[in-house]
Amino acid sequence: MYCLVKSAPLFLAVAVCNGWLFGDFVGKQKELDEIALWPLPQKFQSSAIAFQLSPTRFQIVQAKQSSAGPSCSMLENAFRRYFEYIFGDLKKPEKSRKKVYDSDLVELQVWVTSADPECDGFPSLQTDESYELSVDEPSMTLITRFVWKKLRLANSCDINGNMCKDPPRFEAMAMNKFNVFHWHIVDDHLFPYMSRTFPELSQKGAYHPFTHVYTPSDVKMVIEFARIKDLLTPCYSGSSPSGTFGPVNPILNSSYDFMTQFFKEISTVFPDAYIHLGGDEVDFSCWESNPDIQKCMVQQGFGTDYSKLESFYIQSAGGTTTCKI
Repeated sequence: MYCLVKSAPLFLAVAVCNGWLFGDFVGKQKELDEIALWPLPQKFQSSAIAFQLSPTRFQIVQAKQSSAGPSCSMLENAFRRYFEYIFGDLKKPEKSRKKVYDSDLVELQVWVTSADPECDGFPSLQTDESYELSVDEPSMTLITRFVWKKLRLANSCDINGNMCKDPPRFEAMAMNKFNVFHWHIVDDHLFPYMSRTFPELSQKGAYHPFTHVYTPSDVKMVIEFARIKDLLTPCYSGSSPSGTFGPVNPILNSSYDFMTQFFKEISTVFPDAYIHLGGDEVDFSCWESNPDIQKCMVQQGFGTDYSKLESFYIQSAGGTTTCKI
């Protein structure tokens, strides 16, 4: 099989475009022969036997042994979506092929082995993405524990007989930042998230309190879209997390009371177990101008290093401060 990495950690994909599918192979063979997998799967066996896919004969189906079944709407929708990716506009007549194939592949069988296929759930950092993909006349078989790996299978148009077996081995998110929708939902210059607990945040912090905000239903819609497309959706709270009015004062217990309530609300909106607190672009000028904060710096032995105060704030988030003013 001619494969490319298209998303992390690894899924089998083919770098064959629509034109190649319908026969424009003149001068392409050398390019096809040089296509290779990266990273190389733990186990990979290739064959010189070449198969073709035809929109009039090929189908993507649930394997009889699969725990997902036809009731898994997320997979069924993915089957239709990827069929369209592979074959494009079916109204166009199929061109005569210039390349000679050994045989046809008539179906891709998708087999989910876990008792709970997680059709209605969300992917997580603990999701097992091991898979086996075998290509053997007259069908391909893709075996994984959960539905998420299925969604990473991309276009397979001109393929050779192969077998791949590969569990995750690389920190691919750190390497490539793939398959994660990193939602920078708020920042120091705006706060468009419409909080139920603190509605004034978006009323005073968004560009417009009615037209330029993310309502709870908006957030739910975006997260569900990301779930169907197989994306993790960690929330990002911005370069300088906002308090009720203005920047956070890290020496007031009221700031931590606010954060505790706000994070409690966020945990009910975002299904992910993690939230990014930001803190990489904090402007310390406001803290530097506050005499009470300067007093706290002396008490804690921070000197004039406000990055230590920032670390103090991050570590105390959800608790209380030890500064006395």
